[in-house]
Amino acid sequence: MVSRLSMMNRCAFTFIEVAIATLVLVVGITSALSLLFVGLDWGHEVHLRTSVVNTARAALDDPLLVDSSANPTGYEVVEGYVNGLYIVREATVYEEDKWMGASRGGRVTQTHDVTGLPGFYANVKVEVYEGVVASDITSGSKVYELNGAYFRAP
Repeated sequence: MVSRLSMMNRCAFTFIEVAIATLVLVVGITSALSLLFVGLDWGHEVHLRTSVVNTARAALDDPLLVDSSANPTGYEVVEGYVNGLYIVREATVYEEDKWMGASRGGRVTQTHDVTGLPGFYANVKVEVYEGVVASDITSGSKVYELNGAYFRAP
């Protein structure tokens, strides 16, 4: 027959059981919070990267976005702040990377004379910097580079 004293001992948790349950609960909550913070950090990184890429593409297409006094049909380097990022846009003479075949040594770069064609053609390199102070790119860090061709209709 079971005594009344042993029945009362079975109705309560021991200190070790409470400590283990608390430890499991703390580990679970900590894991859930760390996943939440990692997700928030990834969201911020994706937002920043999307903003950088969209800003670089806009600067590639429009030099006036970077500097309102820029010449849209000139081979020049234009620098300025756009969306809180520092942009360096360099337009150079149009060249095309053309495949000449494996027997001829692979890829070669050919310069085309586009002076007689209507419009303006250029190769453009856009560099995006973060944290630039007073237009000194050495004070910031380069986060993205975009190369592309630019055409402006007459």
